[in-house]
Amino acid sequence: MELIGTLLKKLEIEEYQTSEGTGRSQEFIINDNSPKFSKNVCFRIKNEELMASFASVPIGTTMKVFFSPESREHEGRYYTNLKCWKIQTLEQLGGK
Repeated sequence: MELIGTLLKKLEIEEYQTSEGTGRSQEFIINDNSPKFSKNVCFRIKNEELMASFASVPIGTTMKVFFSPESREHEGRYYTNLKCWKIQTLEQLGGK
C-alpha cells in the first residue's frame, strides 16, 4: 500500500527488547493532504537503513510512503501498526 502526504512530525527513536535482542523503531506523522477532511497518519520504521536515510528528510517534505498494515491482539483488543518499508520524497518522485 502507499500514501502521499506531507511530513508533519518525527517522533523519537525507540529501543525495545525482543527474544533476539534489542531493536529500534521510529514513528512519524504525515498528513494526506486531502482537500476535504484531511487526515494525519502515523507510520513506523523498523529498518535501520531506512531510519538512517529518513533522518535527513525535513519536516514539511511531501513524500510517498510505502507500507504494510499489521494488527495484533492483546487482551481482546486489536492494535494496528503501519509498517513503512520505503519512502520517496517529492524530489525522488520527479517533482510530482
